[in-house]
Amino acid sequence: DVGKTVTISFKWTSAGDKNPKSRCKELLTSDMEVQCVDKEYGQGKGISDCLLRCLAGTGDFRMGFFESTERVGDGSCEGNAEGGEHQSCKDPKKVIHGFDDYRGFQVRFQPHLSKDYKDAPWRYKENHDSGYRESHNQMALWTRKKPVKKTHGLMTDACQRHGEEVDEGHCGFSRDCNGDDSSKYKCSNKCQIGFEMPFGEPTDFKIEIERKKKTEFAVVFTLNGISVNMGGFFESDFAPEKIDTWAMVYTNSMRKYSYLEISDFRVNGEADQIPVSEAKEEPSEEPASTPATQEPSDEPESTPAVSPARTFASAPAAPKPAPAAPKPAPKPDSAAVASAEIDAVFLAMLGLAQAHFGLG
Repeated sequence: DVGKTVTISFKWTSAGDKNPKSRCKELLTSDMEVQCVDKEYGQGKGISDCLLRCLAGTGDFRMGFFESTERVGDGSCEGNAEGGEHQSCKDPKKVIHGFDDYRGFQVRFQPHLSKDYKDAPWRYKENHDSGYRESHNQMALWTRKKPVKKTHGLMTDACQRHGEEVDEGHCGFSRDCNGDDSSKYKCSNKCQIGFEMPFGEPTDFKIEIERKKKTEFAVVFTLNGISVNMGGFFESDFAPEKIDTWAMVYTNSMRKYSYLEISDFRVNGEADQIPVSEAKEEPSEEPASTPATQEPSDEPESTPAVSPARTFASAPAAPKPAPAAPKPAPKPDSAAVASAEIDAVFLAMLGLAQAHFGLG
């Protein structure tokens, strides 16, 4: 309902690779404590794939909030079914259509970015030898505006890099909130932000989502005690009635994370208690796939298997099916964007009391 707010909170713990590869080889660790804004680290001023305190790409993670239309299996393939340069699997015939009608939004962010970026330009450009100028920015919010017709997917780079093959770009998403003056929804401090989350320490993470109108929503994103106000606009014929799915993709695999742990997951202050064991994944050469989704159900469900290491996806597989935790009784104030209990479903770690993932 309009005026309702849902609050999602948890503890986030992550750290950099202790033995970085490729162009990071000269560094001892990816989680060096450095301020990067005015320094050169091989790629340009303030830019480095190697150091998590530096800027790289358009977000280490993409976190999405959606109304789902069907369950999508773990390891799903995204891209153009007719083929293309960027598929999240090797065989375009395996591209799925299950995400085509998902409605909602995603936030792209870099949790360990050093605090000095709050005074730095929102966007940096890196000049490559080929003449291509790569864009790097601190944070942005993307809203899905329409169903997908050609390139099928949700949040992986298969949506982002098809050029003319994409349905007018990004699998139906449009960037509503960023640091540009042309931003449709104004971001606090022009999205110039450095959360500087500590390495290897559980840190508070909170997302508050308010439905302001049928076609407008606001988000307060708080990490490590630092908040940024964002928001976006739905199309009137493609607005979610509820938010029942939470997803996160570790898309920027050039960034050298060693693990990410989520614990004490709560929706409107209430914790779920679905058990999960620990999983550590080795790096995979397979392109990043998409997390599994699950629709609301009262039937027992087994825990989905973890995806390849580049995709931060779901809980590790359990040897036997485990009954789902009982759903709490709905409360008038527990409506996510519209009316549904968000903890009725889980994608990735939604509903998990604790989860640990190796990111490779």
